[in-house]
Amino acid sequence: MKPLSLPSKLVFTNAEPGSEGEETQIWAAANLRLNAAGKTFQVFDMQGRNLGKVDVVNGSSVASALFAKFQKAGIYMVKQGNKMTQVRVTR
Repeated sequence: MKPLSLPSKLVFTNAEPGSEGEETQIWAAANLRLNAAGKTFQVFDMQGRNLGKVDVVNGSSVASALFAKFQKAGIYMVKQGNKMTQVRVTR
């Protein structure tokens, strides 16, 4: 799996669009590479909601493990340790 190019910072907030609100979480997301084989990842949707965890077994891809668990195509944010990246799931 080729690493995706991401912005240098993602900011998640509880504020409504156009209003001022307090930033709740900031994650650096530049130049990340994940070691997928035999690992557990935290999974988030593109709105920053925690969807749970997914285990990736040796010989499997992160995208395959995401589809097996969530049964839905789309873009997910996966976090391993302090590294986070996007994974596109298609079926």
